[in-house]
Amino acid sequence: MPSQQISVSAYTKINLGLEIVGKRANGYHDILTVFQKISLHDQIIINRQRSDITISSSDLSLPCDHSNLCYKAAKKFLERFAINGGVNIHIEKHIPIAGGVGGGSADAAAVLKILPQMFKLEAEQSFILELAVSIGADVSFLATEYITAIGEGIGDRLREISSPKSKPLLIISPSIDYFPGQSKTPFLYRTYDGMLKDGKIATARMDIASVQMALERSDFSALKELATNAFEPVAFSHYPVLNEIKQRLYSCGAEFSLLAGAGPCVFGLFRSEEEAKRAGEDLSGFGRIILAKTLGGNVS
Repeated sequence: MPSQQISVSAYTKINLGLEIVGKRANGYHDILTVFQKISLHDQIIINRQRSDITISSSDLSLPCDHSNLCYKAAKKFLERFAINGGVNIHIEKHIPIAGGVGGGSADAAAVLKILPQMFKLEAEQSFILELAVSIGADVSFLATEYITAIGEGIGDRLREISSPKSKPLLIISPSIDYFPGQSKTPFLYRTYDGMLKDGKIATARMDIASVQMALERSDFSALKELATNAFEPVAFSHYPVLNEIKQRLYSCGAEFSLLAGAGPCVFGLFRSEEEAKRAGEDLSGFGRIILAKTLGGNVS
């Protein structure tokens, strides 16, 4: 078997707004969200091997067993094409693990995009997306070439929209034990449902047309008044420090700040890289500080 290695950057995402718009009979929730790819990425290195799927990582805290989304992606691909062979997948981690910024999904999406090339197979984009959604809703977006997209359904119904200009991005990965002993996202949805039923929170539907117009103008100050994250009331009630981080980002000059996905990361978008760096210095006591940017046009 010829030796072959392929390496690819697995770019991840933030959500520029996330609303829960309904609950299905099967327990899944329908959402409305805006996905935005960012410069933060892991590096995925895949080697062919005679059999089995093995995972390794530069971060020893990352599970490298069958629960790893890269393993699931490779397994589904190899089985679908009845490939008699295996792969070793090495993950150079830079994206926070379980931080709400889609690191595992980005890695799995990268695997799905690499494997057709590695095994010299023709794979339609629709086929890749079918596998992607079976792994996770965020994987669907990250497996596309879209930079910015509206996601509906469970996040798998995607509509590409114009990308705003690239903006300096500061991500705070806080030093907290986030919902220990819980499966984070299902717990957040259950708690949200309970708070909604008890009248502790109200449903709010994003005016997606206004959000899209704000993004087309790269007007993140307007976006602040239009987009929220439905998980914030749950996360902030359990971990007030997350709201403190968000407010500190605004006080440091962020144009827009939000809990990242299901958390616990919190991000802020800034007018300049210098502002973002100064904010990072100011918030360094809260945890890991990551300076990145949104993908799109030139930094304004």
